[in-house]
Amino acid sequence: MLRLTLKQKLFLLQILALIPWLLGLAFLAWEHWPEIRTLRKEIRGARHLPYYTQLIDLLQKHRGLSYLALSEPPSARKGLQAPLEKLEKQFQARISEALQNLGEDHSFERENLRRIGREFQRLYFRTFRGAPEENFWEHTRLITTLLELLEAEGQRHALLSDPDLYVRTLAQVALIEIPKLTELLGRIRGLGSGYLARYPRLKPAERQTLLRLYATAHAYSGALDWTVRNIRFPETTVLRLRVASQQLEEFLRQGEEIFTEDSPSDPQTYFQVATSVIDLFFETYKELVRELVRRLKTRREKLLLQFGLSLAFLTAILAFFCSAFYLAYRDVHRKLRLISEGARKIAQGDFQARINLPPTDEIGEVAQVLNHSVEELGRRLREIYFLHYYDRLTGLPNREKLQEDLRSLEAPALFLLDIHNFKDLNFVCGEECGDYLLRELARRLKERFKPHQIYRVGPDEFVAVVDLGTGLSREEFFTLCEKALRTLEEEPFFWKENEIFLDFFSSAVCDCIHPEKLLIFAYDALKEAKNADIRLVKVVSPGEKRRPLYEERLLWIRKTREALREGRIIPYYQPIYSHRTGKVEKFEALVRLIDEDGTVVSPSKFLEITKKMGVYPEITRRMIERALEDFARLPFKVSLNLSFQDFENEKIREFLLRTVEEAPEKLLLEPQRVVFEVVESEKLKNLELVTETLRRFKDKGCKVAIDDFGSGYANLENLLELGVDYLKIDASFIRRLPEDPKARLLVEAIVEFARKAQIKTIAEFVADEKLFRLTREMGIDYAQGYYIGEPQPIEEIRKRYL
Repeated sequence: MLRLTLKQKLFLLQILALIPWLLGLAFLAWEHWPEIRTLRKEIRGARHLPYYTQLIDLLQKHRGLSYLALSEPPSARKGLQAPLEKLEKQFQARISEALQNLGEDHSFERENLRRIGREFQRLYFRTFRGAPEENFWEHTRLITTLLELLEAEGQRHALLSDPDLYVRTLAQVALIEIPKLTELLGRIRGLGSGYLARYPRLKPAERQTLLRLYATAHAYSGALDWTVRNIRFPETTVLRLRVASQQLEEFLRQGEEIFTEDSPSDPQTYFQVATSVIDLFFETYKELVRELVRRLKTRREKLLLQFGLSLAFLTAILAFFCSAFYLAYRDVHRKLRLISEGARKIAQGDFQARINLPPTDEIGEVAQVLNHSVEELGRRLREIYFLHYYDRLTGLPNREKLQEDLRSLEAPALFLLDIHNFKDLNFVCGEECGDYLLRELARRLKERFKPHQIYRVGPDEFVAVVDLGTGLSREEFFTLCEKALRTLEEEPFFWKENEIFLDFFSSAVCDCIHPEKLLIFAYDALKEAKNADIRLVKVVSPGEKRRPLYEERLLWIRKTREALREGRIIPYYQPIYSHRTGKVEKFEALVRLIDEDGTVVSPSKFLEITKKMGVYPEITRRMIERALEDFARLPFKVSLNLSFQDFENEKIREFLLRTVEEAPEKLLLEPQRVVFEVVESEKLKNLELVTETLRRFKDKGCKVAIDDFGSGYANLENLLELGVDYLKIDASFIRRLPEDPKARLLVEAIVEFARKAQIKTIAEFVADEKLFRLTREMGIDYAQGYYIGEPQPIEEIRKRYL
């Protein structure tokens, strides 16, 4: 099950409180964001749509001047060429600027603008070779395309479908009506100036066309007047529209007079007047676009403000709940922190600590219950502490308290007192008397050793501990112990008007290097006092006698471990001579440690220690592996020593069985050349286990020998059970053969028994020629010892015996 801290739970609550806030934010976004996004699109459209009107204006001017120039005689055209070329450059610049500002999502508009730019290049005045009318109507077609693009862009950017009637009207007037009106005036300007240039060759149809255009312009002027009167445009826009409308009416009146009354005017003057009127409408257009953008921005800002206020309101609610959660958490956290700190102090053993919280809520009630529990727990622990560290009968500290106190003293000295035959006294006088005597003895010891501490460490044993670091000398301590012992033995104890004298054995120990072992040394001295029937045994520095032995053992343990890691535990091989063949037939593998300086160390230095420290099994395994490897290509048998401890070690026993049975190739030599020697001097604990293991060895062809036969626990029954092949007669018998007839008699008996049991015998410790001859004469099969050869490394064996 998922476990959450209080802080994590608060965080989870805040996340849960955040969900309504997110839902409210989603609702606000759903309600306002589409309109904000639409307004952003409308503003962006209103800003880049003027590019179209600028292109329309330039095309209209180029159209009118081109038509005028083409209608003029060739001699009069030169003055119009420069303005036309200037207009052509401006148009292409505007086309490029528009393409740069249109995004990649305006691919249709970009393609149309490129097409218009290419088609416009064919209408350049310098290169155009067609009729004036063709030039005029090609310009008109391009202008119509731009007007259609302008209206399509207005629809695309939602300017013409805005829900606000005022915005929609502004867009309608700015993007459709005024551009159409300027195009109408542009046609009048172009045709009128061209017709005036050909006057009086003006055709009736051309006149009628122009007059229809004038009539249409009048209609647009009336519609514009209506718009000004009914739509509440800004004052500056209204004034500009009225001025433009008045100048339009004046221009139309003058134009009608020119073409109805045949009162011709200068074509260029006519063109300029018409251009001024058209420019005025274009300025009005710009004013309307600015008003449109301002209105859209105002709406967008209102929406953003509304959205922001709503979001702020939701956020304030969220902050209120989060603050409430936090304040509640802080209050709970403060109370829990007080409980935690109090519990920590209690855990550290300060049972006087209390949690100062009034029971105003559930946490306060818990604190009060905890305070009560701590009081009860403190009382119980004091009882447990007393029972653990103090004696209930005498009230004295016990053995556990003594061991703890010894570690805190600088130079502790200990006086151990044992009541002699207290059990008999208890039996004679009764337990009640015995209890009285123990209490009274404790009181008297306190008086004699005041201010030092007294302990009861056993049923009838007491200890007085003196810190020699406080100024008391060793001699003064021993004197104090002697006086106390003499007083306790001389002064009687009274029980129901009977005098009782107690006898004691005691020991006084001081100057111990290891204070925690002081009581052990005191008991050793007390045992010595009882054995020697001495009332007081005084011991100084008991650990000093054992320290060199401990240090030497630790040294050899360290050396053995390092030698194992570095491969310096190796076998040396001692030859075994056959009296029958007169040759060395086999070798015994004996363990040696090569010290760091190259010294060959005998196993007597380290082998027994390793058996007690758990290193011995690894030495056995290394010796067996190395010996089998060394004799793999030698024509000799090799004897490997095994102790009963090896058989009882499961890992070594499995290693041996696996090597002999499951992976015989690991033997590296024939099983018949492997002899396992079992040390007979060790006590045999599990005969069945050893017998079964040796039987499995023998089933594979290996030989079995009993080492040090006659020195230990083996008997004839064990020999028969083990099925041995060789008996190695112990060196203690062989060494005494020349001088001791009894030893000779015993050896002869062993040889006779072995011969009848078909067991070969080996004499150990054959150190000289005399012993060598004796062993041969007595019928012993093999001889081993320094007379035959000393233990040597495998390299020397190869050199000498191959």
